[in-house]
This record gives sequence, structure tokens and C-alpha cells, in this order.
Amino acid sequence: MHLAIAPNESEIRILDVRTSACEVISGHRDTVLCLDKDASGQWLVSGAKDHEARLWKLDFSDEMHPTFSCFALLKGHTSAISAVALPRNVVDTPSFIITGSDDRFVKCWDLATGRTTTPFTPRSLYTQKAHEKDINAIDVSPDDKIFATASQDRTIKLFNVENGQPRATLKGHKRGVFSVKFSPKEGFLASGSFDNTIKLWSLRNFECLMVLSLLFSESYLRKTFQGHENPVYKVIFMSSGTQLVSADNEGLVKIWTIKSGECEATLDNHTERVWSIALNGAQNILASGGGDGVITFWEDTTALVKEEQRVAVAERVEKYSHPSLLWRLNG
Repeated sequence: MHLAIAPNESEIRILDVRTSACEVISGHRDTVLCLDKDASGQWLVSGAKDHEARLWKLDFSDEMHPTFSCFALLKGHTSAISAVALPRNVVDTPSFIITGSDDRFVKCWDLATGRTTTPFTPRSLYTQKAHEKDINAIDVSPDDKIFATASQDRTIKLFNVENGQPRATLKGHKRGVFSVKFSPKEGFLASGSFDNTIKLWSLRNFECLMVLSLLFSESYLRKTFQGHENPVYKVIFMSSGTQLVSADNEGLVKIWTIKSGECEATLDNHTERVWSIALNGAQNILASGGGDGVITFWEDTTALVKEEQRVAVAERVEKYSHPSLLWRLNG
């Protein structure tokens, strides 16, 4: 298991979580601001203050000597690249990359054609002005048909991946939106904002909703997640879309159950804001990275706790069902 880290400098670090060995990826000429990976973990895209994005090919076939190479160099933005996103369905190589910048534009890059050298410089399929203020986050839907952008202008916008045409504008946050994420269960979107709230949006009618049942119910209850007392910097889905994880400016990480809207746990191990959170493939280990320079790994012990409870109950049953005791009680 490996973790990609952008530690407020021009280099990217790839941490082997099992051995703590750390490899360095160099190439950017200024601070790396954002990262995204594909589902296989073989492709990593980065955006930086040097106005460039880079697509990296990661090869872990030799565990002792992994290799990392720059596959594509994306040039065209006039300001720092603050958000990047890869397609969610990658068979061989990514077919496109979406980038967003402090220049308030988004670009979609064609990676399917024009490759003659490595790294190559792909062409931009389209450039679209997305927001009136800085773009903070981008995410691509599970079917790769639409992408969402979150901005300091307090809005979330949805666009068609194919042609960049706007689909909808989601309004409701009172301050800038710093994070946006599609649910793995199609039809829903989560956002985290400087107004200290998380919102869950329906993509059917673009309203802010609290889903009572993701799978079966068609009824909804309007709800805004409360609980953070500071700006929310990151939200991600876990447990097949039934739970949300959020991280805030105070250094807290919270886990929410979507059906009830309740905060199930608050994880506290950072002394400064938590900039990023990530899940491993099995979704049983959560990593959080903070401004305090600390990366914390949180393990889901739900199954372990349930097993301990089962064993404890079994031991009590065995203890109090001793034949002599039953004889006395019945005699």
C-alpha cells in the first residue's frame, strides 16, 4: 500500500505504508497544490503553482525499486493549478484529465491522441470559464460523463465532460466551497465549505438533500450536516457511499452516517488544519494529513469490536449456564 503526498513543496513523495520507505518524484518548478489518482493506483496527476499539471506513471511491479515517470505535461493555464481530476474508469491509460486554476478556467485535456514522445504535451479539448473566483476542487462522476467544480464564489458547478457545457449551478453554501465529491452510488454529490457545513446534493433536481435511503427510498428529508465548528476542507465517501468522512480547520476528522445524518465518530490527532484525507482500496484504513506535518492512519475496528462483544457475550452465557447453577435455579 502506497500513499502519495504533496508536502507544500515542488516534490511529490510516495510513501510505502508497510515499510515507511519514501520515494521522491521531481519535475514541478513550484509548490504542488493538488493530486488525484485512478482506481488502479498506476496513474497520478499533479497540479502546481508553476501553472502546470503532470501525469505520472507509477510502476510498483518491483517492490524494492518502484519507478515513476512523467507521462504527460499539461501547459496552458495562466495561474496556479489548484484542482485536478482523472477519469474514474481507466482501462489502459487515462483518456482525459480535467484541471482547474486560480485563473478561474477549467480545461479538459485529450490524452487519447497525439502521443509521439514521453512525456508528451496533449492538446486541450476545450477551455471553459467556470467561476468568478478561485477553483478549489474538481471531481469526476463514476460514469465519467460529468464533472463538478467547487469555488471560492460559494457555488458548485456541473459540466459535461465531453464538451464542457454547463449542466447546473448548485447554490446554498454561505462561504467558499473547498471540497466536492461524487458518491459511488450515482445521483448524489457531497460538498464541504468554509461555512463549517457539509451538504449532500441530489443530481436529479440539484437540490440540497439528506437521503433517507440511498438504495430503496424515494423520499428525502432536507438537511444540512452540522457538527464542525470550523471550515470543512475535505469530504470523501466511504462504506460504499453510505458514510461520509470530513476534515476541518481545527484538525478534526468526522465520520457521518448518511441515512441518519449523525456523526458516528470524531477523530482527533492533529494540532492544525487537516488538508487531506484518503482511503485505501479496502476502505478500512483512513489517512489524514495536516498542516502540523503529521500523517495519521486510522483503522476501522468495527469488525474487531463486534467480534470482541460476541466473544464476551458467549463467555457470559457459558458462565451462567453451568448445570449446577441451573439445577439450583430450577430446584
